[in-house]
Amino acid sequence: MIKPCLVETVAKRRRRSMMVELFVLGCTGVVLFLHGANFFFHVLTHHVAIRSLSFFGSVGW
Repeated sequence: MIKPCLVETVAKRRRRSMMVELFVLGCTGVVLFLHGANFFFHVLTHHVAIRSLSFFGSVGW
């Protein structure tokens, strides 16, 4: 027969393991979100800069 304290220890280990996995998954999600936002704003600002330069070219400056 399995001792009750051993069963509790296994359950605690599983719970702790799940919490670590969720923490790592959450951190990964935040990092991916920040990289995506950085890429989006880089493309957006580059596009706006090209538009403004082409606008000044058409004005004749």
